[in-house]
Amino acid sequence: MKRSFAFFTAATQLHRPTSDTSQRPSRQPPAASKSAKVVVSNRCQDQAATDGDCAGQTTLRRIYLHRPNSCAVTCATGSSFLLVLLLMQGNLSVYSKKRMVNEAFDACRYLGDHGLDTNLISFNTMLHVSQRSDQNNLSWKIFEYMFVRRIYPNQTTTEVMIDVMLKEGVLPKLVSVLDRNRGSRCAPSIIVNTTLAFRIIEEDRAEEAITLLKRMLQRNMMFDDIAYSLIVASYCKLCKLDSALQSKDEMISRGCNLNSYVYTCLIGFYSQEERIEEGVQMMEEMSSIGLKPYDETYNHLIIGLSRNGWTN
Repeated sequence: MKRSFAFFTAATQLHRPTSDTSQRPSRQPPAASKSAKVVVSNRCQDQAATDGDCAGQTTLRRIYLHRPNSCAVTCATGSSFLLVLLLMQGNLSVYSKKRMVNEAFDACRYLGDHGLDTNLISFNTMLHVSQRSDQNNLSWKIFEYMFVRRIYPNQTTTEVMIDVMLKEGVLPKLVSVLDRNRGSRCAPSIIVNTTLAFRIIEEDRAEEAITLLKRMLQRNMMFDDIAYSLIVASYCKLCKLDSALQSKDEMISRGCNLNSYVYTCLIGFYSQEERIEEGVQMMEEMSSIGLKPYDETYNHLIIGLSRNGWTN
């Protein structure tokens, strides 16, 4: 018994911690405290102010107010930036229920500007919510931003955007124009992509439209004749006749048939610049290859003739 007691005493002394504090392992600070929300909020404001991005600061503040425990607030400050994906994937369900698609899109753009892109599922969620909320303009902005970030649409995306076009009442008109130019019905994805390019051109953002169309051509997301027709229209908007005629020649070299839309754009440019003789020549060339002018084609020509005093 004495030997056992002595052995037990020696063993306990071996495992007893020493009084030397230098041998003790340093303790890590607690991961969070009661004032963590305030600290995170201040860090978000400092980061946004440093970057000079007021919109991002406002977005983070909104996220913090609705979801103060969200990892996105902490991640946006740089401590663990990759976890922001959880915001776009997990928190979008909350945004959908509360119809907070504007806040979600603001956060999406802010994170995209800082090198982190949202996935396709999250984009489709934002599109679906905006379409159900009758925010059609926002739907097109989200759809365009997908191409900017090189997140390309799938069938679900196309179906949502077709619903948006139906609500706007533009689907029958655009389908008619495409059918008249191509002679056959286009796929829904082509219709949606063409509508996006049309909208950008009409908003006087022709250079952005050209970049978008060339990107679509690289990805085989647009027929050559449609893409080059819209590129010609974009250059006419930019008053770059040489580039427009060069695109027209490239269209022919690729084996595409010229259409009435291309000639209408060129005639409209000549009429606007009061180069009516070249406009009349373009009309004659159009008729010689068997193309029928639009009403808009005649309107351009009539305006050009009246400006030059050709009332007869």
